[in-house]
Amino acid sequence: MKRVDTEDGIIEFDAETGTVCKIDKTITEIEIPATIQGVQVQKIAKELFKQCLNLRYIGLPYSVTSIGEKAFLQCEALDQIYINPTNNHFQSSEKVLFSKSGKTLILFPNKRSQTYITPDGVTTIADRAFSYCTDLIRLEISPTISSIGENVFVGCSSLEQIIVNPTNEYFQSSYGVLFSKDGQIIIAYPNKAGEKYKIPDGIVCLGESSFTGCKDLREVYIPESLTTIGEGAFIGCKSLEKINVSPHNKHFKSIDGVLYTKDCKKLLVYPNAKGTKYTVPDTVEEIANKAFYKCCSLVKVVIPESVTKIGYKAFGECDSLRDVDMPDSIIDMGQEVF
Repeated sequence: MKRVDTEDGIIEFDAETGTVCKIDKTITEIEIPATIQGVQVQKIAKELFKQCLNLRYIGLPYSVTSIGEKAFLQCEALDQIYINPTNNHFQSSEKVLFSKSGKTLILFPNKRSQTYITPDGVTTIADRAFSYCTDLIRLEISPTISSIGENVFVGCSSLEQIIVNPTNEYFQSSYGVLFSKDGQIIIAYPNKAGEKYKIPDGIVCLGESSFTGCKDLREVYIPESLTTIGEGAFIGCKSLEKINVSPHNKHFKSIDGVLYTKDCKKLLVYPNAKGTKYTVPDTVEEIANKAFYKCCSLVKVVIPESVTKIGYKAFGECDSLRDVDMPDSIIDMGQEVF
């Protein structure tokens, strides 16, 4: 690993793989060179620019062939990404990052604008393409979009509307909410005004992270038709007090606003604003992945002897949690439970 002093600060560079591994997180602008000490720069490491809070401009050379996962995550001040026009793998257009073919939208910078229409010809919105775009208020999806990745709208705290061109064959929108074309899947519920939301009859699936970060939402109603809830669907809904379920639903049940499987053997979601103390019912055998995740006001939890399994990050980022009554019955504990 080489540490190289450049005009844009110190860069750590792996000459064997041609990877830029680390940069100065305090910079406001950076132009990655095509070569460092005679070695061609080919790769941008995962999370390279993550949380570079003052970074406004990124320039990438013709030589870059690979950009790692979450490379631009939470770059709050980012206004522009520029790609050398001779790069064979990526391109930039109007400050937005695309694949060279222009068919995949890879990254929309946070400060680019408050509204955006995806260009005609773009078919794919990549994972996290708009994540943490806190300034984005309105997004219009063009007719050519056929694929939307995971966690695309996580952290879009100002997003009020997602509008889909009615001629799009894969997606539709209603009152600013993004659905699959057949109307059976909620893909993204923006952080729109309103404290209550009744999921429409006919919806069978809530996509992963579909309601994530909806800070004003206090109450959700699940209809009879719903059969599947993606992991993390309600994470970061800091005002959510209750999840109610139709008594005719065959898959889920609500007890005092907490979401369970129908047989009450698995606790699925504890709403973030439900309360400071909770005793898990003695019918429960499993606590799901991220069931209490980011329940920041939760102070105490009592877990009964009936519970044998606690999922991944079940109590992750519960900053106020001080007292957990944990039984000896637990035989399967996921990673990073606390």
